[in-house]
Amino acid sequence: MSSDDLPPLQRASATPAGSRERRALQRGALSRELVVVWPGVFVDAAAWHGLTPDARYILRIRAAVPRLEPRYVVSHASALAVHGVSSLRPWPRKVHVVDPSGDRGQSRGGLAKHPGPLAAADVCLVDGIRATGLARTCVDLALEAPFEVAVAAIDECLRREFVTGHDLAQRLAVRPHARGRVAARRALAFANAKSDSGGESWCRCRLFELGTPCPTQQEEFTDAFGLIGFVEFWFAEQSVVVEFDGDQKYLNPRYTRGRTPAEVALAERKRERRLLALPACARWFAWSGGTWWSRGGSVACS
Repeated sequence: MSSDDLPPLQRASATPAGSRERRALQRGALSRELVVVWPGVFVDAAAWHGLTPDARYILRIRAAVPRLEPRYVVSHASALAVHGVSSLRPWPRKVHVVDPSGDRGQSRGGLAKHPGPLAAADVCLVDGIRATGLARTCVDLALEAPFEVAVAAIDECLRREFVTGHDLAQRLAVRPHARGRVAARRALAFANAKSDSGGESWCRCRLFELGTPCPTQQEEFTDAFGLIGFVEFWFAEQSVVVEFDGDQKYLNPRYTRGRTPAEVALAERKRERRLLALPACARWFAWSGGTWWSRGGSVACS
């Protein structure tokens, strides 16, 4: 997301102390006509409330960056946002940075600092913001974030060809003493480019933790009428299909392709019926709204 797509920031530091302009900013914050996105940095309240969560977080990062120490580099979830990669969890309230001269993590105010070495190759400029590159960002998350959060970010970066498995392995190899290396290796080994959304990545992590067999992802199915579609997870030996039925399927233009939510739901039901008519898909499971739903005949589970 470019800075051109965001409302302008108003900085108190750009006005003389005690000036009419400075007092106007303070009055605007008190009257809630302005929102304080970072200490001393304001944005029009109406514009702020019209932003998506992604845009709000990026605006907060942009508000913070000029106030930070020059050695700090935007990192972790904040770097994901700057690069336009989604997060499995809601964006944090804090701005995350790497402090290459720090020896311990620190979280104070709106800033979360992470210590660690930072090579020049790990830093890039994204629309004027110094941030960790995506390979370094993925490894940072693999080292520190919950398994499913790291996997979802890495899956997306692999799918969109922002990074390769070799890139990630190299970035981890140069940090032999980093905490969390065992967890990081597990996340890097598990991630792949086949999950089409964060929800699918999350679902795959849950299936793995439940001890299920390894499913085939994005398997194509056809019948006498032609292509039915691709299923997210197929367990061939059990003739079971598992899919993540998240809200994005019905709301995101990438998936709706001009259809209304009702039309998408109807098309999904028709697709399910065609799948369940195949011997290879005796049962269909979907995760939706915190609940597993199933259709089809009985299946032995152990």
